[in-house]
Amino acid sequence: MVARPLLPLAVCGIIWLGAPGAAEAGSFGIREQGARAQGMAFAGVAAGTGGLASIYFNPATLTAFDGNTVSLNASGIFPTSEVRVEAPTPTLPFGSAGDIAEWGVSPAGYAAHQIDDRLWIGAALSVPYAASSSAPKNWAGQVYSRDSEITGFALDAILGWKINDQWSVAIGPSFQYFDVDLERALSPLPGAPSARMTGDDTGVGLVAGVTWQPLTGTEIGVGYRSPVKFGLSGDLETPLARLPVRADMTMPETVSLGVSQAVTPDLTLAATVEWTNWSRLQDTPVLDPYGNPATSIELDYRDGWYYGLGASYRWNDALTLRAGIAYEQSPIDDGNRTTELPDGDRVHLAAGFGYAVNDHLTFDFAYAHIFIGDVDLKIDPGHPSYAGLPFYGEATTSVDTASAAIQYRF
Repeated sequence: MVARPLLPLAVCGIIWLGAPGAAEAGSFGIREQGARAQGMAFAGVAAGTGGLASIYFNPATLTAFDGNTVSLNASGIFPTSEVRVEAPTPTLPFGSAGDIAEWGVSPAGYAAHQIDDRLWIGAALSVPYAASSSAPKNWAGQVYSRDSEITGFALDAILGWKINDQWSVAIGPSFQYFDVDLERALSPLPGAPSARMTGDDTGVGLVAGVTWQPLTGTEIGVGYRSPVKFGLSGDLETPLARLPVRADMTMPETVSLGVSQAVTPDLTLAATVEWTNWSRLQDTPVLDPYGNPATSIELDYRDGWYYGLGASYRWNDALTLRAGIAYEQSPIDDGNRTTELPDGDRVHLAAGFGYAVNDHLTFDFAYAHIFIGDVDLKIDPGHPSYAGLPFYGEATTSVDTASAAIQYRF
């Protein structure tokens, strides 16, 4: 029976072979890790409102699952991002980029095994980072972006300990892979050749968490995902040469606080506050084999914050309804926004439902619309990505997500 929970993790690995990236959380982060949590706009997810998928946000929620439990999740992420060029951009006649966003699928799998009354082991396989965009070969901002793709995978191994009926803790390593592929034109001229930078690496971080149930029906949880350092190794390619390069990047840590309160036997309210240390990502030098700067990745991010409120209502023994609203402060604003990722602060509206076939099998579904709206693009002297050619424009961005999950307890 111990091997059975590993099945969803293997299925996720197969799905990943054809899964493009699309950013759903701030910048290139992916929050879509479970359908049940999405239906409440991730309110209270660190306190266990997301079912087994909550272990991604707070591994200590693992101790709420008796026996052996598995969960398989898949989220379709459907962004639109219409990028328009405006005067006084010198290359204005070359035209706008149009909709640069690409759709993607974000899978996740979870497994929990109860060893005894106090100890649990678990695993989480997820996509913490993903984003992809594609602009025309010839357009007014081609020196800043053509095609780009970022992908990250994570495998968390968790040990959970139920100290008593009120307190649980958990900790474990997070094994991660990170890959980046960026392309832009070498000049503003029509048909200009591209420079393409690629790099990837593996890294190890830490996940940890605690849950506290001070009263019946009340749960408070805090989850932590540590920073992970990657020494990206790859190539900088132009029509004239291929140069091996290396760049050190540290992905940010995240702290999630969740509260869940049962108001009645059927109604539960929840809230979330989450902090992500995106300000770790500033100026990243890209070095040649001799340690000389070949180029750089200029992000200049600020910290990200996420605030969510949600509710679930048990309609009957089989059907549970969910809804939530959230506000997210993006690490990207007018001072560092780029043509390849024209992000901004977001409002999330979400709804979903769960259907329990029996005591062992549950299906969950959720939909969310993320409002970003119109944001300015102003790349000129003072912007971290400025490359000698001003670009002015506007982008209209939004995201729709649809998620489904199956959870089974053996």
